[in-house]
Amino acid sequence: GVLTEAERRVASPTMGRAGIGLGLAATVEGLRVTEVVQGGAAERSGKFVVDDLLLQIDGQHVTSVAEAKALIVGEEGTSVRLGIFRHSVGDISVEITRGGAPASSRPSGGASGGTSSSGPMAGEYSSWSAGQLKQALKEAGVNTAGAAEKADLVKLARDNKVPPPGTSRAGPSPGAGSRPGGGFFGFGGMGGGG
Repeated sequence: GVLTEAERRVASPTMGRAGIGLGLAATVEGLRVTEVVQGGAAERSGKFVVDDLLLQIDGQHVTSVAEAKALIVGEEGTSVRLGIFRHSVGDISVEITRGGAPASSRPSGGASGGTSSSGPMAGEYSSWSAGQLKQALKEAGVNTAGAAEKADLVKLARDNKVPPPGTSRAGPSPGAGSRPGGGFFGFGGMGGGG
């Protein structure tokens, strides 16, 4: 027997019911977009902004949130056409595919951004190279003479909480580090009078 469209929809439970991720509120002017849900179909389309007025769905005029919801929510992966009005632009017609992003549809280019750390991280001393450790310790005025192994350098860096090389604490003061054992405490010129 041939299934009708409605029965087929019921018969395929894998297809979820989905909206497009718009928050709506009924106003005097019409249905106002109050929220464009992050990650939803509406946001991904880039076609909606808060304060747009939703006038039509699939050619049907809508005046209540309940009406809009009934027409917007449908089988995931199917598309719905919305007529919206934006004060700065006028009438806009947008077609949107319901539901979340299809996994295969678009390569997620550059989604892994956000880790633009240049150079070693303070605190992760064991991941620094021996050269970076030596440089950082030298800049911090820590004597590395007794540190033969990288492990010793790591321990020194940890004990002194040295910042990554290149981040001087208070600007390069002339002759810093040349004073034996001065570290941060040799302020010099204290009670020097003569």
